[in-house]
Amino acid sequence: MNLNHSLSQKFFIKPSLACLPLLEKLIDHALMKKQFSLRDIAIVYVHHPLKTSVNLIDSMVRLGAMPKNIFVLGKKYSECETVVQQITRYGVHYQPCSTQIGLGQYNLSFIRDINLLWKKVSDNLGKDIQKLLILDHGGYATSFIPVPILKQYKVIAVEKTTAGLIKFKDQGLPPFPLISVADCAAKKILESPLIAEAIVNKLLTLIPKGITFTDNLDKIVGFSDYLFGCTGQESIKTIEAFIHAEKDKTLISCSSEDKEFLPLLKAMQRKNNELVQDPFAEIRYITPKGATIRILKGGFPVNFDHSGESVPPRDIQLTRALVLTSIIQAIQFFNKKSLLNKAGIYALDAKTQQFLANEWLKDQPVVRYSQDIIRNFQNPDWIIKNSGGIYEPCSIIESSANTILSSEHPKLHFK
Repeated sequence: MNLNHSLSQKFFIKPSLACLPLLEKLIDHALMKKQFSLRDIAIVYVHHPLKTSVNLIDSMVRLGAMPKNIFVLGKKYSECETVVQQITRYGVHYQPCSTQIGLGQYNLSFIRDINLLWKKVSDNLGKDIQKLLILDHGGYATSFIPVPILKQYKVIAVEKTTAGLIKFKDQGLPPFPLISVADCAAKKILESPLIAEAIVNKLLTLIPKGITFTDNLDKIVGFSDYLFGCTGQESIKTIEAFIHAEKDKTLISCSSEDKEFLPLLKAMQRKNNELVQDPFAEIRYITPKGATIRILKGGFPVNFDHSGESVPPRDIQLTRALVLTSIIQAIQFFNKKSLLNKAGIYALDAKTQQFLANEWLKDQPVVRYSQDIIRNFQNPDWIIKNSGGIYEPCSIIESSANTILSSEHPKLHFK
């Protein structure tokens, strides 16, 4: 027995967790089912290190996951140091983020970190582990899984982002099941307004009074003062319109990593060819015609400010509960031999989405979602139709959700 590990566990003081009643309801019902155990499953978790991430780590441990078999990597641009400290206190393996050395080079530093994480997995996985669950964010961990690990363990992945799904569409699917949280109806339809609201709240002093619509990028660049990148990939294909701009412009990323304005960032890096001191600082470029091009936060998403919170916990708890749903679903997939060792994207369980959405919608402001959306989430068939991936029934999840719905909420009412 490792004495130091025993002492650290004995004197472990559980961090103060955010109030996420939706997550608690889901895990309470999961704990009632003996089948929902993570004890023999190793977990590779790539995430935004926000306060509510601690709740998800705590949920994994409560479901039986051994901290020594949990391997975590955060994203530097969203990292909150306090959150990292709280998560490492559980005794998990936490891979530090490496330093980005140039503008537009986040992808390179993060791939380095992913490979270091997999090295840590290879060096520390116990012989009692035969199953590996990847909770991915952007498709990195899934794409760079070492071949020896792939051959030795039963592997299932969860993808939480649209960017990750785009990556798999371009490069092909991994040779194991992939559960899509990113493309589930609850996340696609209910989460997007939350992100938009969070961004607006961060930028109230910068949002212009009038908005004009056009599908011509050159025109947008020409007459706009503020440009919001919301595509999840490179939103500009040419930098000419920016290089020759005659009026000041502010570029604001609202999606993921530093992708939105990547060609412009790379052009600036080539021009200066210097080590970047702070990749998250505001960037300024003066055009030959005297205009100032500002890129906020180095081109990274503006809603992340290292505070540990992007969207308020009462709202983002839906997303955290959807990720926990994917974990519970993966536990069952490991027991379905017909699904293992072959490619396929699978939809998130519809009955559980129905339960979570209805519970969460009851506490939402009446103006946030239309009555049509609220009614749609009471229909599992509609949820299946609007969730990407193959629908593979998960009978335990479905019966659990049905029991919850029938026993606690015979008739749903909304504010």
